[in-house]
Amino acid sequence: MNITIPDYYKASQIITAVKEAEPGAVLSCTNERQFALLKIALVKLQRSELTLQLLDQQGYALRQVTTRKKQAEPQPSASDEMAASQVKAVRELEKALVLCRREGLAVIGFSDSLVAVPEHLGAGLEVLSSTSAMEVDTGDCYRGFEDDME
Repeated sequence: MNITIPDYYKASQIITAVKEAEPGAVLSCTNERQFALLKIALVKLQRSELTLQLLDQQGYALRQVTTRKKQAEPQPSASDEMAASQVKAVRELEKALVLCRREGLAVIGFSDSLVAVPEHLGAGLEVLSSTSAMEVDTGDCYRGFEDDME
């Protein structure tokens, strides 16, 4: 459902429009102030599944905000197999690594982190500790393997 917010709407009318909008609705306006009020109302009312659009005079979207419900963290399954979303994440990582190779970067495990360096510099300790090296933010996902079995 598309809802157009007229320029003459006051803050209280905008809040009511957001409150009464059905999930999946698109609320459009042409006024920057109203767009800001729509975003504030969206947050205050904790509404999800709504889209806000700031349109120009020809009806083209200048800005758009879409809210969604926060998805629950995937629960680990009892099986040893990866979930489809986990397989997808691995595939995306593989694509990122291919892009690094294409751009001439080497991604090297260094201690408990990953470091990206221009491939032509090699992988020596002096290169990995230089300003040419960039530590990759792994979000605490990457861990180096250590064999504790002796």
